[in-house]
Amino acid sequence: MRKRTMQVFLTASILIFSSLAGCLGTDDDDDVTIMTSTYHVGQLVSAIVGDTMDVEVLSPSNVPVHDYEPSAADLVRLKDSEMFFYHGLGLETWVDATLDMLGDDKPTSFATHALPTGESALDYEGILLRELCEHLAEGPYETSELSDEEGHAEDVELHAEHVTHTITFPGHDDHDDHADDDHDDHAEDDHADDDLDDHDHAEDDHADHSDHEDHDDHGDHDDHNHAEPMEKIEQVTGCPEDTVVYIYELEEGEYVVEFETEDEDHSTFNMVALKMGGAHAHHDHGDHDDHGDDHDDHGDDHDDHSDHDDHDEEMTPEMALEMFDTNNDSMLSWDEFMESMEDEHDEHESDMVCYDMTLHAVNESYANQTDCEAAGLMWTESSGHDDHDEEEVYQAIWNESDTNMDGNLNVTELEHFIHEMEELDREEGVGYAVIHIEAEGEYGFAIPHDVEMFILMEGDGHEGHDDHDDHGDDLSNHDDHGDDDHDDHGDEEALAYDPHSWLDPVAFKAQASFVLEELKKAYPALADTFQSNADAFMMSLDKIDSGYKAAFGDGGTCTKNSVAANHNAYAYVAYRYDIEFVTVHGLDPEGEPSAADIAKVVEKIGDDEISVLFVEEYTDVTAVNSIVDQTKSSTMPDGVSVLTLYTMELAPKDSNDDYLSLMQKNLDNLKTGLGC
Repeated sequence: MRKRTMQVFLTASILIFSSLAGCLGTDDDDDVTIMTSTYHVGQLVSAIVGDTMDVEVLSPSNVPVHDYEPSAADLVRLKDSEMFFYHGLGLETWVDATLDMLGDDKPTSFATHALPTGESALDYEGILLRELCEHLAEGPYETSELSDEEGHAEDVELHAEHVTHTITFPGHDDHDDHADDDHDDHAEDDHADDDLDDHDHAEDDHADHSDHEDHDDHGDHDDHNHAEPMEKIEQVTGCPEDTVVYIYELEEGEYVVEFETEDEDHSTFNMVALKMGGAHAHHDHGDHDDHGDDHDDHGDDHDDHSDHDDHDEEMTPEMALEMFDTNNDSMLSWDEFMESMEDEHDEHESDMVCYDMTLHAVNESYANQTDCEAAGLMWTESSGHDDHDEEEVYQAIWNESDTNMDGNLNVTELEHFIHEMEELDREEGVGYAVIHIEAEGEYGFAIPHDVEMFILMEGDGHEGHDDHDDHGDDLSNHDDHGDDDHDDHGDEEALAYDPHSWLDPVAFKAQASFVLEELKKAYPALADTFQSNADAFMMSLDKIDSGYKAAFGDGGTCTKNSVAANHNAYAYVAYRYDIEFVTVHGLDPEGEPSAADIAKVVEKIGDDEISVLFVEEYTDVTAVNSIVDQTKSSTMPDGVSVLTLYTMELAPKDSNDDYLSLMQKNLDNLKTGLGC
């Protein structure tokens, strides 16, 4: 929620609080009122107290909990209640400030979020890492051969979606190697049906975050201004041992991606790119011009990249003479060329390696100079390859280019030399592709350690960026309401954790147990009644859990488990029952999408052969009808089927529904949509 708005509002509320209290005071009778923050919490408390107490929801039925700000009248209602239950985990961003403002007048308050013993809340980065690792191990796989020229990068299209890209560098045909190289022995990895106790990855997966410390060695990649990763994560539990994950903040559009390797074993490698979820999208998206400032800040931590803007153009003979012809004779000598190579080499961090007398690296296991020299070898520096052999290759290309054999290269000869050097780079493992980014947000890329990846920022690669400044003015053009439906571009930082644990019946049972114990402590005379009500409610939750297991568990009736939805609020359900939710961006459940948003959804449905689209109850009906009409075809004459999944942050349209009936509807609709 917007902090400055909340502060102003609370100050104004204090000034009028006393005048309203007389008009809006509590009833004179002894009825107990328990206040709850949102619909699903109200359902939880009501199921336990039954008719012994009044349970009210503080936020209006037509205002999403993450957009709600309490009015002065709401503050009086909250003050006069006996207890206040809210979900927590960052869902209700207004709670802490409101309770602080009430001071001694605040009711006894509890956050209801809880999980079974041994399980941890799902943080968005942990969800991303788990999904990346699972796809590396299990696929599905799509093969691509990189282009050998940046100018033809668009010939190879990659997508940030639930697929493993098996990528081959130009000139190699070993597509089938991925079956042996990157995911042998991963079939036994724990997956979503193994409870949630592996998701507390803060210590295991992030122990070796090097943040930006290893990016200085990108200085040799000086042809482009490329994006800097926000984070580098190594030794990710569940991923192949040689995996590194980079997290980038990217805008919507297309980007040229350059891959490089000097390791012959990685002529073919696997890469997965996925979007990270985020916090609730408050409808104050702020000023997107600020993104430029954020990206600029990354440069401060990467000294070697600050000069890349100076190298955006391809090298020409004229440029080479201007830069390296130190005696100004309009020719480049071998010494001048080697001096330029040494200057470039000096800019980069070198590794110390043990060599024999022929200058070939013989044993990297010698960890220090003493052991190396004791073995009769040489201890010297290397930039990761054999400098001696490299110089011989350069000399051969130089001699071939020196057609008049005068030891120098003129403009014409330099043109041939530069061309051959570029060809050499391509031969050594360089390739290009274009990746499509459907919505602004944070993206994780999982690749092997021995493959370098550069997301190039200049050129015509990114479509749609010209209109980015308009995002703050026209929310309908902002189509990042899928996995990151919760990006908050205002003053509040995005939530680190997915709060939607109540949609998992096993987690909701743990939350019911927590509420039961607190109510027993507060009202011991009603303990037996509370226990009886809670037992009946928990039995109903067990029944729903059994239904999900029967459909999606081992030997379940559902043969498919991939679900396309307009908003992924179902991570806890996904991990509990091994269901994969693929987000279709563009349909805001609380707003009206633009024609461009709808067109993107229709395109996604066609590209991914989606036959059923799940939306939330309050998704704009007009948009859904338009999507159905536009997806009619010979193979899908009635268009895509649209079914509802309920999140219960708002009260349902049908007052006869409750938490249990809506959870059953979610299960029934999932089974229908997946043909169970």
